[in-house]
Amino acid sequence: MADRFMEEFRRAFEDAQGDGPPAIQSFEIVEDNDETLAAEAGRLLEPIVQQLAVLGPQGWEWFSAEFSFTVSAEIALLRFFAGNQHQDVYVPEPITAMLRNQRHVAAQMSAGPWWRLILSVLNSGQLSVNYDYGDEPFPPHQLLPPQHYRDDLNTYRRPQIPPWLAEYTR
Repeated sequence: MADRFMEEFRRAFEDAQGDGPPAIQSFEIVEDNDETLAAEAGRLLEPIVQQLAVLGPQGWEWFSAEFSFTVSAEIALLRFFAGNQHQDVYVPEPITAMLRNQRHVAAQMSAGPWWRLILSVLNSGQLSVNYDYGDEPFPPHQLLPPQHYRDDLNTYRRPQIPPWLAEYTR
């Protein structure tokens, strides 16, 4: 189907240019990679969630995980809930390494890398994922020092920076 479309497009383009010299020598349609990258980034979350789940205390009902990452600093908060009780759990380095890798894959999408990743997981396996690109200021407990955002912006160029973050990094 794509080949037929390309051939029709080429013919229409040649017909439109008339008898003059060609304005363009060749063209190529570049596919949008966001769907493929989003699928890969989503696939990389599954083992992260599995590794986080085994850190929980016996009988946990759900957990929330909040990650605030740049290329030079990270905050990882993991909290398990059972009834009215909750327990904070340390996120070990192998899991944060998996998160860095997932963020790097996500960074190749047009939206760029997330600064915060928020997961909510039920013990039945239901997962809720929220990528935070900084549309709103980050909560104080997840805000890194300005230099870390500058480091991240130097590594991952973005067409726009949220106004609050631009002010914060000055």
